[in-house]
Amino acid sequence: MGSVAVTTLLSMLVLMDIVGNSLVCAIIRKYRNMRIPINFLIFNLATADILFALFITPKLIVSLYVKHPDGPAGTVLCKLLTGGIFAWVSAVSSVCTLLAIAIERYYTVIYPHGDRWKLTKRKVKVCSKQI
Repeated sequence: MGSVAVTTLLSMLVLMDIVGNSLVCAIIRKYRNMRIPINFLIFNLATADILFALFITPKLIVSLYVKHPDGPAGTVLCKLLTGGIFAWVSAVSSVCTLLAIAIERYYTVIYPHGDRWKLTKRKVKVCSKQI
């Protein structure tokens, strides 16, 4: 009974995460005036959040119901699905994006009239290649 409640709660949270972050992505894509450099980082953050939710949930749900098989199938299952490797890749992407947003906001507050630290599309592209 408890594992069914946990599965239901996780599924609801993942569904809300996907819907909410998809709306953020759709709004940024639909409206041209929303295509400013900081929103590109927010778009990246929303995408990483969706991927994290999609990849961490199977790890949690499968670990409640399924015991790992032995042999090569168990190794592959552990490394790819229940190991959460894809979830951690999107989590690192999310952290790097948050770091870029924090640095940009810091310099915006410290140098409000300076153009040197202003975020541009070119700087976002360079930053996203590093992530």
